[in-house]
Amino acid sequence: MNVQDLKNKIAEQYGGLSPVLKRIADFVLENSEDIVIMTIQDIARSAHVKPSALIRFAKALGFDGFKSMQKVFADDYRQRRSVYADRVLRLKQNMVSGNVDILQDTVIRAIKQIDMVLDEINQHQLDTIADKIGNAQTVYLYARGRSEPALISMRYALLGLGYTPVMLPSDDNLAKAYLHNATANDCLVAVSFKNYWGPVTEILDIANEKYMATVGITDVVTSPLYQGTKHCLCVKDDASEFPRTLAGTMVLIEAILKTIALQTH
Repeated sequence: MNVQDLKNKIAEQYGGLSPVLKRIADFVLENSEDIVIMTIQDIARSAHVKPSALIRFAKALGFDGFKSMQKVFADDYRQRRSVYADRVLRLKQNMVSGNVDILQDTVIRAIKQIDMVLDEINQHQLDTIADKIGNAQTVYLYARGRSEPALISMRYALLGLGYTPVMLPSDDNLAKAYLHNATANDCLVAVSFKNYWGPVTEILDIANEKYMATVGITDVVTSPLYQGTKHCLCVKDDASEFPRTLAGTMVLIEAILKTIALQTH
């Protein structure tokens, strides 16, 4: 089992987990790299649960203990190590010593997110999503706050390809009204990261009631977008960053647009 298989298994079983085990699932999905080097006691303390709950969580997923599950993340981490790991280490050392290069820090964080996109998303997924968007009669785009630039970029490129994309308005009631004109031949593309914009679930409900194709870009498999869209891609997002990078999301949008262009022109 690799990390993606494990994440998918957590997503499948998430709805049936107890509140405590859901808390562990959220922590594991949001800190998959950190738990590689953390002890069970550290993880339990950070997730605000008892160590025994971590063992129950692992066994619920078919492992004989938490260390066995942790090994899946450790093996994946070793496989994905690259030259960027050394750069990040040097940057951290510089930050400790007070010698901080903000540009270098920003670039490395962006590269790290892009690297994770390469590891976790494949061309087959892009082909499927590009097909749904490219063959839609109307493409509706929904994002709020810092997610908006990604879909503004997509809208501009789709216009260049001859489509007539509709960016749902910032007024949520008006956005819902726009979707009432949508049909099963249309597609909704939504982007949202933690903390998720409240009305996104209602927007997805309307789209699914109309049997629209729904595409999401989000951060973890337990997000409302992952649960509410038929096709969803995850870009790990570090909520502790300021500002939080959109590098991985923008690269992913660009790759989807290139795939649409190749499929339809």
